[in-house]
Amino acid sequence: MKKIFALILLVVMCTSCFAGCSKNNNNQETSGSKEQNNNESTQNDITDGEGDKTEELPELEDWNKLEIIVDGHVITLPCTYKKITELTGFVWSEFHEKSEVESGWYMSEPFSNNEENACWGIGVKNFTDKDAQAKDCTVVEVFAAEGVTVPVIFGGLQIGDEITKQELIKRFGEPAEVREWRSESNKENETDTYYWYYDAEDRNNGHFYITLNIYSNLIEEISLSPFHEKVAQEEK
Repeated sequence: MKKIFALILLVVMCTSCFAGCSKNNNNQETSGSKEQNNNESTQNDITDGEGDKTEELPELEDWNKLEIIVDGHVITLPCTYKKITELTGFVWSEFHEKSEVESGWYMSEPFSNNEENACWGIGVKNFTDKDAQAKDCTVVEVFAAEGVTVPVIFGGLQIGDEITKQELIKRFGEPAEVREWRSESNKENETDTYYWYYDAEDRNNGHFYITLNIYSNLIEEISLSPFHEKVAQEEK
């Protein structure tokens, strides 16, 4: 009888042990599953966070590649004086055409329209090794100002357009230089801000600037001179 009782007790103890082992295994599996889910959730959070941090900003427009259109004609700089005058029909006065420009020097003048200032013009540079007449130099700049007699468009921008400082920076980035000019009378229409863009390493290589009225944000002047030093050297 004692042997039977001892045998029954042994069976009960073994059953309890197996049940305990099974419970421990289930707890471990459940714990491991929870830990894995937590890790995956954390990993997803990190990925999402990094995604927010690395959100790409809009690409800035390259002012050096702005298209210049004068009265419907596309102007590609640098070019010759003859080409730009044939395209547009505008010319300098004979005095300016024959003005001597020293080697390496620059000259900028507005065109005349029936002997009146056309309020747009060009800048030329002498890339030769000797002095030359202005009409024989290379055109490297086009500019326009208030009162311009024909549409002169720079990448969609022209005199009289409205653009804020914030919009300008969003499109082209921070300017290399900002200048403010106020007249002695301090009238609203005589207070301007100049925004200059140029190559920090070689300021003379090219530039783009816009003058805005500080109160109205209307464009009063635009000048574009794409990078030209390297082009001139390659032409040589």
